[in-house]
Amino acid sequence: MQENRDSTKNEPPASTPPLKNSETMFAVEKSMGDGLMREAVQERNPIPEEFITKNLPAQSKATTSARREKTKTDANVVKAMKKIQELLPYFLTIPQIVSRLQQQNIPPNVTLQAYSQLEKHNADFFKAYHLKLKIRDQVACYNYLVLKQREASNRGKK
Repeated sequence: MQENRDSTKNEPPASTPPLKNSETMFAVEKSMGDGLMREAVQERNPIPEEFITKNLPAQSKATTSARREKTKTDANVVKAMKKIQELLPYFLTIPQIVSRLQQQNIPPNVTLQAYSQLEKHNADFFKAYHLKLKIRDQVACYNYLVLKQREASNRGKK
């Protein structure tokens, strides 16, 4: 605690009834402000940090494990994003990307989550990307029809 505080700040207001010693300490700490209050509580209650983290209640442990899972999931999503970015130059469709990443042991739900985040943050790029996929499919269809036409015309000449 700070020593050079005004003595009037350390005493409870005159209108309050006299308190017991521990209650006075709490009232004074409460009036001191948040940071000083924490100092006073720590001085009265010196519990080692290791004890607190090791002996958390079940709910807190569940929260901690949920945070770890979230961090693990976030790491998987980032990994999936990098893999997706590596596959984009090959103009693969979403099912093809999911299939490729599933072969690399990345679950489909993580892949789809990563893809949707990429789409959300790069909307213009993916709009053009999907347009290029449509054009690629149309060119493939056109080439197939040209091939069939050539085969039919060659059969007609013989």
